Formats: sequence, C-alpha cells, structure tokens
Amino acid sequence: MPTITIHHNANIFQWPTPNAIFQPRSLVLGSFNPHNPNRENVDYYYGRPTNHFWKSVAQIRGLPDNTFLGIGTLPIKLSIMHKQFCCLDIIDSIKLTCDDGNVLNHFIQTKIFSGFNDSIIFRNQTQHLGTIIYINRIYNNSILNTLNTSPTIDSIIHTMGTKRLWGKPGVWNWRNPSPADLNNFMTPIKNMNNIKFINLSFSPSGYAINNGSTPLQSLNTWMQKYLHL
Repeated sequence: MPTITIHHNANIFQWPTPNAIFQPRSLVLGSFNPHNPNRENVDYYYGRPTNHFWKSVAQIRGLPDNTFLGIGTLPIKLSIMHKQFCCLDIIDSIKLTCDDGNVLNHFIQTKIFSGFNDSIIFRNQTQHLGTIIYINRIYNNSILNTLNTSPTIDSIIHTMGTKRLWGKPGVWNWRNPSPADLNNFMTPIKNMNNIKFINLSFSPSGYAINNGSTPLQSLNTWMQKYLHL
C-alpha cells in the first residue's frame, strides 16, 4: 500500500527554535506547515501571504501589513519576537497511506500543497475520489522540552480556533470528535506547572478571516494581549 510522508518546513529548513528567541513569554502553537518540494516555501510559521498572523502583528505595531511577509523578513520577525513570544507547531510530519498511488498523489497536490485546510490532517482517514486515505500524525515532542527548560515562558496559546465550543473553558480543540492521539499529546502540555494554557483561540488563517469566523479586530485584540505586543 503506497505511503507518502510529508515533513514540516521547520525541519527541512531548520527554522529558528524557541531557544533562539530572547526571553519569550508566550509559546504560540499552530498545527502543521507542509513542505512542498516543488515550489518556494515560507521561511517561518504563519508565513503564507494568505495568513493574517504577521499582518496583525504589523497592524498592532502600526507598520505596513507586508512588513513581516516574504522571504528575507525572518530577521525582523525574530527581532519583534524577543521578550514577547515564540512559535512551534504540534505536528512534525504526516504519513498518508492509500491503496491507489495516483489518488494519493492527487490528494496531496490538491488538499495539502494547494488550498491546505488543517482540519483534514486531524482526521484518521478521509475519502478522496472515492478512495480512503489513512492519516497518521507524528507529533512534535520538542514542545514539552521547550516548556520544561524555558525560564521565561509563562503562557501557551494556540491558533487552531475555538469556533464550535466558544466560551467553554477547558476545551482546547473545537474539532468534534478530536482524535485520541491529539488529546493524549496535548494533555501534558495543558497541565504544565506554572504555565497557563489559554483556551480561547482565534485562527489567523485567510479562510477564517474571509468567512467571518475570525473577526479581524478580535484577532488583533487577542494577539496584542497574549503576545504582549
């Protein structure tokens, strides 16, 4: 049965780790940034021009929206993160398995490398062109190490949204049902001593902004508060 592994861009390009950020106070957790070997990739988390994360950072600081966008802007991203926040994604890679290799390749090109929506990768299986594709997530174990060794991180936020469970405390993920492996991975992260886990979340994805599930002003207010901007 054909299997294809897709790695995170951070591992391919050796993105700066939280240790490279001077005294960050918040850790921002995202989902997954797939490496596409057939085109230019972003240089850091939330780097796609359709994502509003760095646009919001710029707006909060009174800078042009494109200040932190594009290859070559990593140094200024890092400079504004010092004493503020650092970023990691919870998934290191995904393994996709399917009986039909052609269907698997088409799925990757159209659902992972183009129009990527991270809700797909939190399913254990999905159907594409009438064929089942099995999804296996390999999680990022460096997150716990970062939290256990950082002397300054005191809070954790995530950017995967609380859309369907708005206002319910203690709920980290709005997807229903959440995969058991995801809940098992997140439990020790949520229960870190002396580190507060912020359940409220706004997704900065272009999809969330454009369909109104993330109001732009709410996103900016939330980021300004929890990223200490």
